[in-house]
Amino acid sequence: MSQEWVAASYPLDILEDQRLKTLFCLLFDRVVLHFPIAHTGCGGGWGITGEFEDPLIHEGVIDLREEFFLDEIIATEYPSSYVGLEDEEFERYFDLNVAGMALKCCSEEGAVPATWKIETPVPLYMLAKFNVNSCADLQASALAIQSLDLTLPSFSTLNSYDILEARELLKDQLGPFRTAMYSLAPSIRSAISSGASLDDVCAEAKYLAQTTIIPQLEDLNRKLKLERGAFWRKLILKVAGRLPSIAFKWMSCTEQEALLDVAKLAQGVGMQALESDSFRKQLLLNEGLGFLIAAQDTVEDLL
Repeated sequence: MSQEWVAASYPLDILEDQRLKTLFCLLFDRVVLHFPIAHTGCGGGWGITGEFEDPLIHEGVIDLREEFFLDEIIATEYPSSYVGLEDEEFERYFDLNVAGMALKCCSEEGAVPATWKIETPVPLYMLAKFNVNSCADLQASALAIQSLDLTLPSFSTLNSYDILEARELLKDQLGPFRTAMYSLAPSIRSAISSGASLDDVCAEAKYLAQTTIIPQLEDLNRKLKLERGAFWRKLILKVAGRLPSIAFKWMSCTEQEALLDVAKLAQGVGMQALESDSFRKQLLLNEGLGFLIAAQDTVEDLL
């Protein structure tokens, strides 16, 4: 299992789609995003890197790169040239380059391809070099993306500053969650056939998230609610049983005794609260899926 999760994302939707940005930047340590630029006679080009003041780019969470159009795509997909292509065809050519650069990054840097639009065209000559059947990183990350998407409400989109804060708050939960995703990767591998595509991996990951992750998550939520309920029942019974005695002592002008009882009660309640919180944290860490619950709570608090 890789120590760092790096995604090579395509197409460019993540730059404008805050929900995608929320999903990918909460799950991955770094998201590489390529922006193709044109060759020019003087060696320069045009691009957008300098036009963004996104703190996620500034902090290196989104690694936005400008690269020249891939000559391989011109040779295999567009034998003549991209010059003169109609808008719709050029858009396809542009997306092919973004996807091609992402797969090249995966091959050379160990990143995993991450996309939300499985219909995005992918250069076949590059996909042929990428064995999706044996890539546990790809299968685990695809499952993580689908699971988080199913967990967060559709309106859960954070701004970039809040995403940075959420990443810090969720960092302790992320490791166990990734481990849980890797433990389920063999289920995806066994479900896809030899020569499967990225589409097949994404589709199977979504099915596994719906049939395995979400039911387990609901069971974990039930356990946590039962624990919270047990704690509050104990607290209410304890306080209710002591209040008459404390009130009587206070009314009888024995303030010191009353204050002592309050202090003891507060100490007992505090210990129970610590034990309950410890139980919750331990349960979340052990289950691995606590990241999804923590992410949901964190995102809702930051909205």
